[in-house]
Amino acid sequence: MKVILVVDDLDVNLDILCLLIKREIKDVYLVRANSVDLAVRKYKELNNSNYTVDLVIADVHMPILTGVDLYNALYGLTYRGKFCFLTADDTFKHEHAPVFYKPLCHGLVGKILWLL
Repeated sequence: MKVILVVDDLDVNLDILCLLIKREIKDVYLVRANSVDLAVRKYKELNNSNYTVDLVIADVHMPILTGVDLYNALYGLTYRGKFCFLTADDTFKHEHAPVFYKPLCHGLVGKILWLL
């Protein structure tokens, strides 16, 4: 089973992304978080439960802390899996992780899931 941590401050984006992922992968455990702090807590809980996170999908622009802050926090811990960013900001680039541009759609999710 694949474990994917999905992080976005907007619940509607989490709903859509999780729905589209479930259409593509049947055997998946989706863990949702609407903030960086919650995502880090959930990542630690998964590790303590012996789950391995295969992919983190994070929105870039969120209140307080950003997707880049999440990237830095997770890789500062023990995370060595795959990570990608979602954003509507077509100027955003990241040196170490792929960036996918919104709006969310079936084709975009297929590209993201190729990371698995």
